[in-house]
Amino acid sequence: MEAPYQKSWFKKGQAYQSQKRSSRFSRHDQASKLNKLLEDQSVDLDANHKGFVSIVGAGPHDPDLLTVKAVKAIMSAEVLL
Repeated sequence: MEAPYQKSWFKKGQAYQSQKRSSRFSRHDQASKLNKLLEDQSVDLDANHKGFVSIVGAGPHDPDLLTVKAVKAIMSAEVLL
């Protein structure tokens, strides 16, 4: 014979696992939809067109200090990470 708290604990565990599983599938569906959207909206670039990456760091010991070149790179960026 199981104690009532054991059944309650088991049911909560099952509910958590079910929620975790559905959340995982939901994220997968969202990622699939995002990839499809990006593919649909992608721009065909010329094969000779190459992008570039600028790495911008803060000044010495002060995160508010940026060089003029760094500010220009940030202002002209299409994507910031």
